[in-house]
Amino acid sequence: MMFSVNVAKANKRRINRPKTPKPKILQMLVLARTWLWQWLRQYGLMLCLGLAVLWLMVPTAVRYVNVPVALVLAGDFKQHSKAQFEQQLKPLLAGGFFKTNVREIKKRVEANAWVKQALVNKKWQRTYGSVLVVQIQEHKPIARYNGRAFLTTEGHVVEADLSNVSLQQLPDIKSDQSHLPQMMRLYRQLTQLLAVHELQIRQLSFHPVLGLGMRLDNGWRLMVGRHEVMKKMLRWHRFYEQLIAQDRSIKSFDLRYANGFAVGWQHPISMMSGS
Repeated sequence: MMFSVNVAKANKRRINRPKTPKPKILQMLVLARTWLWQWLRQYGLMLCLGLAVLWLMVPTAVRYVNVPVALVLAGDFKQHSKAQFEQQLKPLLAGGFFKTNVREIKKRVEANAWVKQALVNKKWQRTYGSVLVVQIQEHKPIARYNGRAFLTTEGHVVEADLSNVSLQQLPDIKSDQSHLPQMMRLYRQLTQLLAVHELQIRQLSFHPVLGLGMRLDNGWRLMVGRHEVMKKMLRWHRFYEQLIAQDRSIKSFDLRYANGFAVGWQHPISMMSGS
């Protein structure tokens, strides 16, 4: 009898226990699902019709906005012509404004040997038509290099067509790659020094044993050696007006002496040295 009473009390406590409320996130999910279902019942058909109309209108809108692209080239064209770039780039503009890849065009232009930098800007203009402006900056050649390439004013080696007649008039610098920075520095210094006497370098070369040598535009050859190049050239420069400018039968100069230089004549009759 006592056992039955205890069971009845336990059942009563279980029946009277309040219900545990559902977590708030579940309530929110239920409300959201209910609201979404009601919204779809009211506006679902309109949404489907709108998407269908948009799907049909997209191709027309793209054709309207994706206008043809006009190519505008700017720059100082010395080694490349505008016609060359137009022939290279126009096929890349056939897809219209949105399909024109600016990065690819920049990459194509800068792949040309003499192009130093290309700035590409794409502008959309419905009234006047879209344009692609390509500003091209070319390398400036300063000399030929080892008979197979060219050197720029910044000292870069450019592998380009050697048959260009205008570039054949450039001086020729011969040295290995490790001595190239030093050769560029000496070339600039020597060019300024020789310009005082209206002379130009036609060939400047460096030999590991013989050192620096050069040939000038008047046919003279100068052997300078490996050390104190500018010191020896300044000594030669001081004697130029006194001895050299008065005689046109000179063939060469050997500046590899510590305190003077030797003169070679076209017709070796006498020798002259300065100190």
